[in-house]
Amino acid sequence: MKPTFSIIIPTIMRDSLVATLDSIGRAVVCQGDEALIVVDAAHQNGYAPAGFNDAVAAIVAGGVRVRILQPSDARGGWGGPARNRGVALARGSHLLFIDDDDVYEPGALDTIRTWVTDAPEAMHVWRMRARGGGVLWSKPMLRVGNIGTPMFCVPRHAAGEWTGRYEGDFDFAWSSYRNMNDMDCIAWHAERLVRCG
Repeated sequence: MKPTFSIIIPTIMRDSLVATLDSIGRAVVCQGDEALIVVDAAHQNGYAPAGFNDAVAAIVAGGVRVRILQPSDARGGWGGPARNRGVALARGSHLLFIDDDDVYEPGALDTIRTWVTDAPEAMHVWRMRARGGGVLWSKPMLRVGNIGTPMFCVPRHAAGEWTGRYEGDFDFAWSSYRNMNDMDCIAWHAERLVRCG
């Protein structure tokens, strides 16, 4: 059985959100995939960026269910509360996260699905091009500064918790890792699948 993805996107409704959604809309999807757009109420500027409705419509037309959430408790905290809200409502077998200024490279979700199909109980970690042109991860190890929000996929049943600090991506990955039964459960992949805005 193919894994299904819940892609959780915390947003302050920046214009760059449209490119993020477009990168999801280009992917081959499976029935049961969903995108949860969680609006951070502390930063909601009262409007959706130009092209937002078209980008959402393209994802829906491709077969992905889209839910737009505006919970009052998803405020600030570097997007941690918004991501936790998305995790609580996710229905896919596996969780992915991407910020509203990041984009998946073409074919990224297909590649991730292949990895997850082969090793569904693992946390899969790949590389991304960071701001300034550098690439994360530098060494295959969970540590602060070596992993970013859009760089991993975890089984939903093992989901940890996002903290409200800047290093919340590490905190979530580490707490998810600790929830897994097999402590050798991280699959590191050298492919760069995300571009950081």
